[in-house]
Amino acid sequence: MLDDAFFTKKDQLRPEVQAHLMEVYKDVIEDVERRDIDLDPEDFLLIGSMTGPDWDSESDIDLHFLVDFEAYDDIPLAKGFFDEYRGRWNRNDFTMLGRKLEIYFQDVKENHISPGVYSLIEKRWISRDPEPHIVITPEQQEKAKEVEGELQELIDAVEVDPEAAPALERYWRDLRSRRQKSLAANGLSADDNVVFKLLRKTGIMDKLHEALIEAQRATYDLVETTMSGAVGGYSVPLGQIPAGSYPAIKRTKKKKKKA
Repeated sequence: MLDDAFFTKKDQLRPEVQAHLMEVYKDVIEDVERRDIDLDPEDFLLIGSMTGPDWDSESDIDLHFLVDFEAYDDIPLAKGFFDEYRGRWNRNDFTMLGRKLEIYFQDVKENHISPGVYSLIEKRWISRDPEPHIVITPEQQEKAKEVEGELQELIDAVEVDPEAAPALERYWRDLRSRRQKSLAANGLSADDNVVFKLLRKTGIMDKLHEALIEAQRATYDLVETTMSGAVGGYSVPLGQIPAGSYPAIKRTKKKKKKA
């Protein structure tokens, strides 16, 4: 059974949630295009544990913009921009109905392991797996405690010296990379995926992001604006990527129209 705050008894996304998530979609596209960067997603997807029976109170709302990066005239530049934009957007901790919103720009050729995939554009399930997959073992719990301790040491170092932030960032990227690789190899019950989920419940992820934001503030003068919405309080300061940070990123290939 899915979270009834987001889904009906027939496992359909509630209309008010659908409408509000599409506001996020519009806000992001408008903000990106204000920087003279084209963004015309193939789809807008809700994925992650929220779409399956293993969801819990710590599950994020994972929103993926499905992008054909080969349509851009400079693919590495486009990927670099969207990766940076994603990171900065996610560090602002937007929430809906008490759950954190996270965005990701997924290449159309990139595969992601998820118990369900829901198209917010087409308003339908693309795929679903109603069976639970995750059973937490004592070894996974012990590993999560070990990683939490290592993260805390890095966070403490950043709080003393903001120039230690790159080491924390590298550790975070490696943690995420290991999770993705383990998902691809062993599915949702993979050790690194379970460890990642356990870490979310400890609050260490919030401390990590706060430490990186504070380190960034100590180095850069970011422009802040506010984005707002209706459902669940999508309204917090957004550290904008300064306009002009990148040259114009244009699509050279038009998106194919669906039959």
